[in-house]
Amino acid sequence: MEIKNINDLYQLRYKEGLNDITVISKNFLRNGLFPIALKFSFWALSEDGMLSVKCSSRKTNQLLPNAYDFKLLIHEVYKILKYATCEFSINDKKNEIIISKSKNFNDSNWSFGIIFSGNKNELNQIFDSIEKINNLKLRTGLKYEVLICGPLESKKYFKDTNIKYVNYQNDHERFLINKKKMILFNAMKYNNCCILHSRIKLSPDSILNLPENFDVITPRIYYNNESELSKDNDLIFYKWNRTLEYIVSASTFKDYDRDKYLSYYKDSIPYIDGGCIITKKSILQNVPLNENIAWGEAEDVEWSKRLFLNGYLMEVSKDSIAFTETTKTSKFFLKLHPKIRYVLRRIIHPIKVIWWKIS
Repeated sequence: MEIKNINDLYQLRYKEGLNDITVISKNFLRNGLFPIALKFSFWALSEDGMLSVKCSSRKTNQLLPNAYDFKLLIHEVYKILKYATCEFSINDKKNEIIISKSKNFNDSNWSFGIIFSGNKNELNQIFDSIEKINNLKLRTGLKYEVLICGPLESKKYFKDTNIKYVNYQNDHERFLINKKKMILFNAMKYNNCCILHSRIKLSPDSILNLPENFDVITPRIYYNNESELSKDNDLIFYKWNRTLEYIVSASTFKDYDRDKYLSYYKDSIPYIDGGCIITKKSILQNVPLNENIAWGEAEDVEWSKRLFLNGYLMEVSKDSIAFTETTKTSKFFLKLHPKIRYVLRRIIHPIKVIWWKIS
């Protein structure tokens, strides 16, 4: 199978067991999609399958700034697949990188962790989340566990359940949410890790509909606004300044078309909302959450940027759905017709950018 454009990537995400894939690198390097093309292709390979990355550049003895010749492409491939089980070979004459996929033991079991503040008013949300997790549809034969992380004095609420309770007491003025999440993560025993805020509820098919291979992924998250399902934060894209020091604008809004999300990767860095983190245990070990960043300090954006710079993918699942019981969208906006909200967001945001002089 030859991968040449963005439409090939959407189709490739649902394929597996392919023996031979070729990626035409020049078509993806300028639009920010090369890491996606490479990993989607690698994940779709069968064990012992072959992936060929072809580079059209003939300038093999030069390192050009802001361009990818063959030598720079080699560096990029190694960075993206450095943790994968594979072997590399390089054909300098053909400007081609050959990747041979090795057999890999893949633990597909799940650990689900829920963040609990200890507030009694939140208990109904917590038990509802536990019930929904216990009723999830999983692939045949998979195991799972459910963990709750909260203050020690709240452990008594779960004494009659099979929940693993993890103690965390925040003794700081700032709520170090990432520290709490890392304590919860370190208590997990399975490879697939899902950390949820109590407001997030997974739909019965949400895990079953996820691909088996991923780095960091999110279901589509909706807020039930009376009779309307309103799109909420899941995968959002931000534009950064050239040194990646700060955000200059939001290139997408909550209501963008998730079916075309790959097109937003150009000149933008995605972030996964911290209310629902689904990833692999090894990834949180390699790129842990920053435990010194508190709630409301863009802790999820900061982590997502480091994931991006380390070659990890963030994606939204086409077929997986979750719901949030609260939303940051104002009540005024929610009362408006969706099309009116869509237009107003795209009028108000540029005004804010100009007013704050951040572009």
